[in-house]
Amino acid sequence: MFNEKKVKAIYKKANQDPRYRIQLSEKLLSGLTKEVKQERAACKSGCIHCCYLRVDAYGFEVDSIFTYINSEMNNNTKNLIGEEIKQQFNVIKDLTIEQHHHINVKCPMLINEKCSVYPVRPIACASYHSMSEKYCKQSYDDPYDNSFGIPQSYRVEELKIQTHRFIQEELRAGEPKELITQLFSRYNL
Repeated sequence: MFNEKKVKAIYKKANQDPRYRIQLSEKLLSGLTKEVKQERAACKSGCIHCCYLRVDAYGFEVDSIFTYINSEMNNNTKNLIGEEIKQQFNVIKDLTIEQHHHINVKCPMLINEKCSVYPVRPIACASYHSMSEKYCKQSYDDPYDNSFGIPQSYRVEELKIQTHRFIQEELRAGEPKELITQLFSRYNL
């Protein structure tokens, strides 16, 4: 997983100094990313079916994304992401959670079919995986079809649960909330 003492120390620093936010996300994601690769999930670069799902994120994850965008991206990309956030927010702002789960809404960080914030993506994104590209595509093509499930690795799911538990109990980060809405507020759009 990750060294809990180190993560707690980085979390403390990240609350006072934005430079530590990116490091915090990278530490928390390292185990999940490694486990998804080891389990030989069907996920690969360029596969973007899950980049149209509703994503919840912790406040510190939104801060990490915001810090990453502002420190690692040029103005054109920052502006493009800002416009994407506005567009996607206008799509989702009046949706119920159920409606949001049943339509494909492109993640505003998906640029040229790649995650532009991959090193600091939310845990929900890093832990989402499929052992079958066929079922991901089927879910993307028909989000209302609940007749099947996305086959996932038990080990990755366990690690995801442990990571969320650590964040909520040890870091006391609260519950994750819808990502696009948080980014819209954070960007002051």
